Amino acid sequence: MLTKSQLVDGLRLLGVSDGSVIEVHSSLSSFGYIPGGAQTVVDALIEAVGFDGTIVMPAQTYGNSEPSRWRHPPIEPSLFNQLRMEYPAFDPRVSEIGFMGAIADNLRLRAGTMVSNHPNGAFMAHGKYAKWITQTHPIHFTFSMASPLGKLLDLRASVLLLGVGYDNCTALHLAEAQTNVRPIIINGGSVDSEAGKQWRKFLDYDYDSDEFVEIGKKLEEYELVRKFKIQNAECKLFSFPEALSVAIGYFKEKMQ
Repeated sequence: MLTKSQLVDGLRLLGVSDGSVIEVHSSLSSFGYIPGGAQTVVDALIEAVGFDGTIVMPAQTYGNSEPSRWRHPPIEPSLFNQLRMEYPAFDPRVSEIGFMGAIADNLRLRAGTMVSNHPNGAFMAHGKYAKWITQTHPIHFTFSMASPLGKLLDLRASVLLLGVGYDNCTALHLAEAQTNVRPIIINGGSVDSEAGKQWRKFLDYDYDSDEFVEIGKKLEEYELVRKFKIQNAECKLFSFPEALSVAIGYFKEKMQ
């Protein structure tokens, strides 16, 4: 059994401290049994960063995206237009973010948590810089410097992986945007507007997180990652600016 106090101790040993700004990706099941489950993990994260800290997590709504690009599973082309018409507009409070996991679901429920306004690539934040991080999120190029990721870079945030791999690290999408390593695509999503619900098309990169595993290996080779096992979960903490620099170098070398 893993308790809240043990979680906080583990986070402290990993390097999370009062005032930390952390982008978190997590798997609740990786820990084993925790009394209170996701609620306890979020309580521990809030205690670990303290009053001056900030917790950020993705709040992505993959279903609210261009249906012609769906692959897992694909959808019949005859249904594309109907889905665009019927999909509910993005709502920061209630839109489905099930793929983000139970811990992210719980953070969104907390008083003071704020969510950026993007139909399928939103971020949520809780703590000192929550409003500033989430207040603007342009619809085009979801993970560019104009997104909340740019704010996290300015804050010299850290990335915290709790029982998940580097391919879950949304922050590294900024390196794809910075290097133009991916082709540009047309995406879409259902949004609220002055005229009511409508389907908006927007430009984006064809992001691919599979290569983040290789970038993670480089971060470890350069000894830029702090590791600590909390109960059954392999946990990692690293600097976002340092990881971004390594990732940009990786993609630039690939493009040569």
